[in-house]
Amino acid sequence: MSASSSTSISDPFLLASYDLPRNETLVTSTHPHVFVSYHKRRVTATVQGDGVHVLDLATLHPAASHTLGPASRFGCASVTRGTNQKSSQDSATTYTYLQSESQIRRWKGGILGKAVEEGPSLQVDYDVSSLYAPVELPSRVLAMSPQGGITLLDEATLATVASHPASSSSLLKTFLFPRREWAQNSSGDGVVVALVLGSDQEREVHLQIISISEDDEVSDLHSSTIPLDVDDCDIADISLTASGHLSLLTTSGFWKAYHLTTSSSSPAPLGTSLRLNNLSFISPHFTSKSDLRTTRLNSSVALLGLTASHVLIVSPSSSPSNEIIFMVWDMKYGVLLAQQSISMPSALAGEKRVRVTVECAEQQAVVVLSPASGESRHGKGKEGKSGKGRSVVLVVPYEVPEKSMIKNALGKGEAGKRWLKHFEDEERGDGGGGMTKREREVLEGKRGITAESVKKIDEEQGETEEGLSYAFVKAIVRRMEERYEGEVLRYLLAKRVVSAGMAEGKGLLEVLREKDDWKAIQLALDNVPDLSENDLVSLLLASSSSPDAISLPALLKHIATYLTSASALRKAIKDVFSTRPEELLKVLEVVEGWVSRWAQKEGRLRMDVADVGERDSKGKRDLPQLEKVLSFLTTLLDATFLSLLAHPPARPLLQRISGYLQPEITFAEATEQLRVPLEPFVKANRDKDKDKERKEEGDWRKRRKEKFERRGVAVGVYQVEELVL
Repeated sequence: MSASSSTSISDPFLLASYDLPRNETLVTSTHPHVFVSYHKRRVTATVQGDGVHVLDLATLHPAASHTLGPASRFGCASVTRGTNQKSSQDSATTYTYLQSESQIRRWKGGILGKAVEEGPSLQVDYDVSSLYAPVELPSRVLAMSPQGGITLLDEATLATVASHPASSSSLLKTFLFPRREWAQNSSGDGVVVALVLGSDQEREVHLQIISISEDDEVSDLHSSTIPLDVDDCDIADISLTASGHLSLLTTSGFWKAYHLTTSSSSPAPLGTSLRLNNLSFISPHFTSKSDLRTTRLNSSVALLGLTASHVLIVSPSSSPSNEIIFMVWDMKYGVLLAQQSISMPSALAGEKRVRVTVECAEQQAVVVLSPASGESRHGKGKEGKSGKGRSVVLVVPYEVPEKSMIKNALGKGEAGKRWLKHFEDEERGDGGGGMTKREREVLEGKRGITAESVKKIDEEQGETEEGLSYAFVKAIVRRMEERYEGEVLRYLLAKRVVSAGMAEGKGLLEVLREKDDWKAIQLALDNVPDLSENDLVSLLLASSSSPDAISLPALLKHIATYLTSASALRKAIKDVFSTRPEELLKVLEVVEGWVSRWAQKEGRLRMDVADVGERDSKGKRDLPQLEKVLSFLTTLLDATFLSLLAHPPARPLLQRISGYLQPEITFAEATEQLRVPLEPFVKANRDKDKDKERKEEGDWRKRRKEKFERRGVAVGVYQVEELVL
């Protein structure tokens, strides 16, 4: 850890990347494409359908490789033990569990150019979920089973030396620390193994601490139990440090920190729990108690404990969905100290879900991003060409202080605002809080939600000025991916009670596109004020995919007139169209048509105030205001000009647009010279208008008197005077 009091995350850089295997069945939900482990400045990457590669962090080059064939399936990360006091100075030993052969294998050499020397292999009748070759036990290798059983193997022969029985629960995660660093046992050599166990039957997590001495003595040190609330849903990931500080993250976004103590069977809470938001692993749906699962972690997020209270979290963001977020949080004070983000690597840009794993490498983190399953964006099937997808290995340098101090947390409260679900959202949105009894009955009813029931609630509650509650509308929107009720959603969109922030994960427009509900998309464009620029631009590609889709000119008009951020719109256009010049050309043709029509009005691109008023009053047509057209054209060219220049069919369009704009540029430059000499007259006229307004306001008594006098003698238009003699 750094002696500095600052916390920072440097730009991640690429260490390696690997193609998905030809046999995509080698990659499953429990077997990622790439495993990594770390030892003495070297990263050992285990690649399904390939082999084991040792990468040097000092040179960023491979130090050794051992290919085991395209059919090889690995059950866990391989480990490499480098030079130490009890091994030769010119060799290193690698251990791997080849699940396809049910073997633990060992080989030596290769690190410094030596030939690979195959060692003995061990045929096992149990699955291996983790392998460890700790420096503190130089003559031993640890093999962990999925139920938490520990087998201590001889380093040279792989013979079993000692063991620890498995548990009846499933192993969620394993941690290994030197005994001297473990807070609760600071004496003696050896290691401490922490097993985090979960069970579907019991709504709690068990933590079992086991000591392994250099004399091969295996003993239980401590056990703890962490009860889980129903609201906690599934466990996403867990972090633990040698100081005994644990954090537990659930798929509902709840993140809680604890400190293990020997005096209690339950760990003590550390600080207040957080509830994260806007990250892709967070489940947008409610989970019933019978559906809760605590036997497997979520693969779309990874935690790494750095110090007693500092934790690194890595996850794709939910909106926009093309970012990977790296954050360091201080769990003691509940504040975000540092964050970094990168665009999704191009090799993973088409994946619906991305698997994330992280490994500590001293002052760096090694992060693996890989497809969540063997099915890639380019196709399906068990066999196929290589290159269907790739996994990338990144190195993320970071700097954190050794201890958590309040001075580092001061002023950081707003830094994590984007990533936290706030109290207002809690009251209005998720757990039913803020709903009326009638709304809750409709949501939980067996008949489901219908447009008639929603309209009836709206009419009943509208009489008391309550209307539909935010929580009720949000619950309906979040359910639409599983149970889509188009008529209900269109009614809510027309009532202007839906916001894009109510939809988590894919986003509102993306779900509507998948359902091919273009009527709802039209309503969303008209009535939802917070649609993201990326979602808006992505619609342009989908406009030709369905006969019911909104036409490209109509969609472009919506985007050009929608309230957007220029920088965000520019980035969205670049992301969507950078590799699609033909689609970009279609967009440019529409915009060129708008510019041409404005130029034909009087031979000049100028806005007639009377014409604008007439157009707006009639709700006219498919031609946006000139100001909007020019603003959108500027953003479009800023984002794609180089791509357009490299695409020959676009050049005539660019020349025509230049022909329309060049006279206006000349005219603007000429009139700009009149600004200085005419400025005094403009100022004098402005002052005159202000004096006139003040004079009218000062004469209000006289005007009111005249008004009453006229009213007394006036005869109205429909007033009939009758004279009776």
